[in-house]
Amino acid sequence: MRSDIKKLAELITAYLNKVGLFEQSQVLEVYASWASIVGEKQAGHSKLIDIRHQTAIIEVDHSGWSQQILLNKRYIIRNFQKKYPQLGVENISVIVSSHHTDFQHTRNNTTEIHSRPNDKTNTVPMQQEPPIKTKNSDATKNELPPEIQDAFEKLKKSIIERNR
Repeated sequence: MRSDIKKLAELITAYLNKVGLFEQSQVLEVYASWASIVGEKQAGHSKLIDIRHQTAIIEVDHSGWSQQILLNKRYIIRNFQKKYPQLGVENISVIVSSHHTDFQHTRNNTTEIHSRPNDKTNTVPMQQEPPIKTKNSDATKNELPPEIQDAFEKLKKSIIERNR
């Protein structure tokens, strides 16, 4: 009779596995155990945003913490693989928050993460580059000294003549 009694955790796990939600419940556990993956200090200044294409997307509150996370990249990936092998994390991507976020108080609260809108307007990727202008505008022609403009015109003519 004693063997018929099961723990509630076993019943919940069996049910989640039966309906196909077991893996999703394990993913939520990752958010709750963030400090054990990156360490207490780094967890205070970072949070796991998402896991996509075997890459953990991590948001930090300052570029200095971004460097710390990247310096510990191998350690963090090893912890993911050791504690949550089913997620298949093989890389990390770090985003520096463009606004001051107090990560100490959020502590990767799963309700906050999942209620967050998909719009990432508040975050800016670290390696964002300005758009490249391809056409010369009149403004740039006026900004150059006349002797440099003449040199560019001569260069342009010689290139056109060589290509003929």
